[in-house]
Parts: sequence; structure tokens; C-alpha cells
Amino acid sequence: MAYSLIFGLLGGLIVAGIVAFLAYRASGRDEDQDDFGGDEDDRLFEPKPKFRLFGGFSFGSLFGRKTAAPTVEKRSQKVAGWRKEIQEACDATGLIKSDAVNWIAPLIIDGHKRGSDDHAIASKISGWGNALCEDDKAKLGVRADAKLGREYVEALTRKGRTRPLAAAYFVVQRATHAHSQSERLKHLRDDEAVEGVEIIATEGALTCLAAQDMEGQVFEPEKAPALPLRRCDAESCRCVYQGIDA
Repeated sequence: MAYSLIFGLLGGLIVAGIVAFLAYRASGRDEDQDDFGGDEDDRLFEPKPKFRLFGGFSFGSLFGRKTAAPTVEKRSQKVAGWRKEIQEACDATGLIKSDAVNWIAPLIIDGHKRGSDDHAIASKISGWGNALCEDDKAKLGVRADAKLGREYVEALTRKGRTRPLAAAYFVVQRATHAHSQSERLKHLRDDEAVEGVEIIATEGALTCLAAQDMEGQVFEPEKAPALPLRRCDAESCRCVYQGIDA
């Protein structure tokens, strides 16, 4: 009888240990996901709930795992940065209405999270909504086999409707470039070996006037202007930061 009780307790402890380990691993996978999402509008990538038992008790907390709150806050900060850059891209190009950012931003962020390129993300945006019929496409002056969604077309400005097949790409490219250069500038500011920052512009017809005016200027890392420049008149900004060592 005593041996049966001991073996029963040992068996119960082993089972509990296995369950705790699996819950621990599951919570780790959730936390190791990319830091996107966390915004109430970004339902495409809401954070997954932790594995919880008995009224909200989490095995993750038992093993010292981080709680969900800091992760959500970190994700919200990243989404906020992306939204700002996407909003500015819409305003600067004048191709897509500003209020469309609410549904465009999640598509762009999620696309980059999945490793999609700018063309693939733009294609998903331009096809958003019910497909246009051939008559509506004819009115826009696009070919009959073009994949355009009604919600996307309704989000285009008057200027954007003159270039419906290209508008989404220019917004995505500009927002993506702004985000990448923002991260690049943060890296240069954290690099103690970097004394100054210079803006390198694309040579030729694609160079905007604002970039030409700043040719040869060296800025303190903390005072370097954001890219694309405020007066950038290029459809696709190609300017990049270059660090100058001390």
C-alpha cells in the first residue's frame, strides 16, 4: 500500500513536471516572435495569449519568464514608429488619403514581418477590397486584367487615381526607406567611433533638390535631419546616411 502511494506521488510529479516544461517552452515561443503588433487596430498580428491554468496562473511566471505587459508596450512603440513613417509617406506623395493608414499600416508592417518585398506588399494593398469590374478599370484607364480592390481605389487621392497601379508602391517604398534609415541613424548615434553623419544622395535625375543643397554637409549624429528630407521631391527617396569616423 505504501509503495503504491509513493509510486503514485512520483508519477504525479513527473506528469506535472512535463506539463510545466511544455508550458514553459510555449511561453518562450510566444515571446520570441517579432516585435510587431500590440495596437488595437493591428488585428492581423495580435500577440498570442500565454498558456494559463487555474484562474490565470501561468507556468511562465513560475519559471521567471517576462510578463506580457512589457512585450505589448515594446510592440506598440514599434508600430507607432511605423505608423508615423507610413503617414508621412502618404502625405509626402499625395497619392493615398491619410485616413487610409488605419488599414494600410497593418498590411505594410505584417508584410515586412513575413519578409515580403515592397512590390509584393504594394500588390496586396492595391488589391484590397472587392475586385473592380472591367468597366470601373476602364474609367481609371488601367488594363482589364489589373488586380485592383475597391477599398484601395476609394482611398486614392485625385492625384493617386491618375496612377493607380503605381501609387501603392511609391507609398510602401518611401515608408520602408524611411524606416530603414531611421534604424540606421539610431545605430550610428550609438556607435562611439562615429563623429559625424553625412547624407549621400543618388546621382542623376532621381536626386531631389533638398539633397543637392545638403551635399558635402556633415552633421552631428544627434542633429542629422530625418530621411526622406522634409523638402524631398523625389518619388522614391534613395538618400542614405553615411557615418564619418572620428
